[in-house]
Amino acid sequence: LVIVNTILLNMQCEKLLLENNLYNNTTVGTIQAYYKKQFLQDELFDLLIGDESHHLFAPQFFKLLENNNFSDILFLTAVLKRDDNRHLLAEKYGFKIIDNLTYEDGLREKLISPYSLANISIQLTEGESIKVDRLNNFIKEHYPKFHNDFNLVKQLARKDFIATELMRCFQKRKSVLNQACNKIQKVLDIISCEKFNKCLIYCEYINQADEIVNFLSKYGFIVKAYHSKIKNKNFILQEFKDNKFNILVAVKALDEGLDIKNVDLVIIASSTSQPRQNIQRMGRILRYQEGKVAKIYNLYAQHTKEEEWLHKKMRRVQLNVV
Repeated sequence: LVIVNTILLNMQCEKLLLENNLYNNTTVGTIQAYYKKQFLQDELFDLLIGDESHHLFAPQFFKLLENNNFSDILFLTAVLKRDDNRHLLAEKYGFKIIDNLTYEDGLREKLISPYSLANISIQLTEGESIKVDRLNNFIKEHYPKFHNDFNLVKQLARKDFIATELMRCFQKRKSVLNQACNKIQKVLDIISCEKFNKCLIYCEYINQADEIVNFLSKYGFIVKAYHSKIKNKNFILQEFKDNKFNILVAVKALDEGLDIKNVDLVIIASSTSQPRQNIQRMGRILRYQEGKVAKIYNLYAQHTKEEEWLHKKMRRVQLNVV
């Protein structure tokens, strides 16, 4: 039994099994589907393989593992650590890390391609700077009351007015920085100068993704969006794979599992403070292809919190957590 966390990965895995004549004795499904149907209580499997298996440690899904009859269980993930620390249950249930590949290991074994990385700064507009300064002033004044502990603020947000306002300020500041309007022009500059087979552009917000699509289209590029409000997502993704167009703008939905080997340019228009999301995004471009050297561009608003998030991300890259 192979458990994945999205329908897209389900289809991708079934195709791979068919190509390698392994489909007849293997069942593939999403964790959500099997949990709802309590499928594991009705069928017997010798081996369970969990892809993107950090999801399996969520409380609602971990029940699948508590009463099972598997002879062997194999979990695969780029980042096991979870914010809620439930990954620590792995040791309790007898799971052991049997392999931990570094970036150099991946290159040597031809699992990933080499890459170059550039961090490109942009300036906020005057209006954006005023908004960020106002939000920063409120955060600076009230955050110390909660010992600068974000988790404490989040925990008290529904009970305490100041905590609620702090959460609103954090979210609003992130929105302004992520969607800084000068990033759109910078995306155009990069695409106009680079030679590439396929390009993925990552955003944090749907509005920003749609704006980038519209802006690039005006300059003659064939580009489409991929996010939760797109009804024909699978069709668009297949067109991207089939080279019908070569620039795809995505919002989180393609962070995990997408296997398109000839993506050789990624532009991260919106930085994120989430380590797993950063690593998963890099994984989309590092898929091995003979002779490929991938290029990654990080866009960030200079002298802002977004620059701090970027520095944290770079430290993880330097530690080869890829």
